[in-house]
Amino acid sequence: MVVEHDYTDGDYLDDYSAYYVKCFASYPRRCQRLHFFSIQVDPNLVRLLIENRASRKQKKAFKQAYLGFVVARPLPEAVVGRTVLATYGWDGGRRHFAAIRSYRANLFGLELRVRSLAFQEQDTVLAACATVALWSALHKDAELFGTPIPTPATITRAANRIGHNSRLFHRAASRLIKSARQLSHSD
Repeated sequence: MVVEHDYTDGDYLDDYSAYYVKCFASYPRRCQRLHFFSIQVDPNLVRLLIENRASRKQKKAFKQAYLGFVVARPLPEAVVGRTVLATYGWDGGRRHFAAIRSYRANLFGLELRVRSLAFQEQDTVLAACATVALWSALHKDAELFGTPIPTPATITRAANRIGHNSRLFHRAASRLIKSARQLSHSD
């Protein structure tokens, strides 16, 4: 695992500016991002990669071993922020991951890729479970239709404009999730 300290996560930063900056308690605005690999990570190799002195073979092996990342938010609860981890490998067709896409992560100038679908822990202060489900579904939607991915705080603000507890919001969320499921079955 490689830990990136003082990481600025766009989704958390929007949540921070929408709520946490206004709290009486002081919350940090920077996160940590934890990168996972299927190999033992050698600190000397990481240094060579950062300094662009690693061989092509070393760089290729490091990139192929990438499993994804977890953003650790500096909150007392709901610590698991944007998470993109590789799905299970081929198992003879028993599992099918239709709603995944390609993500890029930049680690000290080295571009890493992983196929997954982003998820995060529900932050009950800002993002109820429907909000997080919509946020995750919209990641695939963005790939399919080229639409922007709103942050959880943006989704919550939109829901609050029409009434968070209204049947209209719940029906709209249900329709979006149903559409996402239908798209995933058509792949």
